[in-house]
Amino acid sequence: MRYLAMRWAVQLAVVFMPLVGIAACSEDSPVGPRNDRAYDVTSNSEQFPSMGTASDRLAQQVPGFGGAFVSDGVLYVYLQSSLIGNAPAEGIARQAVASLLQTAGRPPMPVDFLPAKHSFIQLRRWEAAIAAHYRALHVHSASIDERHNRLRLTVAQLSEASAVRDRAAAVHIPDEAVHTRVRPHGTAYADLWDKIRPARGGLGIRV
Repeated sequence: MRYLAMRWAVQLAVVFMPLVGIAACSEDSPVGPRNDRAYDVTSNSEQFPSMGTASDRLAQQVPGFGGAFVSDGVLYVYLQSSLIGNAPAEGIARQAVASLLQTAGRPPMPVDFLPAKHSFIQLRRWEAAIAAHYRALHVHSASIDERHNRLRLTVAQLSEASAVRDRAAAVHIPDEAVHTRVRPHGTAYADLWDKIRPARGGLGIRV
């Protein structure tokens, strides 16, 4: 009987220990969406990235909107050049920004305007036009560079940058609207202090 009791205790421990571990890990798991402006274009997913950013919403509400960025506590908003100094147009932009900040639970910010060469909607269209060629051109990340009102495409080697610009020109994207930068592919790295998500049943560590 004593042997059977010990055997049952061991079996119950084996069953319940993974459940306890998962519950403990879930308490400190990261929550909320990531806010990466650039997205990886070399993943296996063929889906185009979600276009639900704050700037996408502003682009639908503010005529001539070309992007926005924060510097030294000021929110700089790109507007079509002809709208700079236009009180009604700037008023629409200020109201849309204030509403967005309020909805996000953020405090109001001072707003200043910069002349935009390209609208945000146009940048999205150009981004979509060249997206189908990313893999062939070895582009490993892409984003709208809102600080400079242009597209930003990252390649692994300098020799690939000219091919990217040629392809952009072929789909009628102005040269000044595209910035290419060279950065090697990132290497996955983890140490013993990193959190591993999703939580697994166990990890093997080779030393």
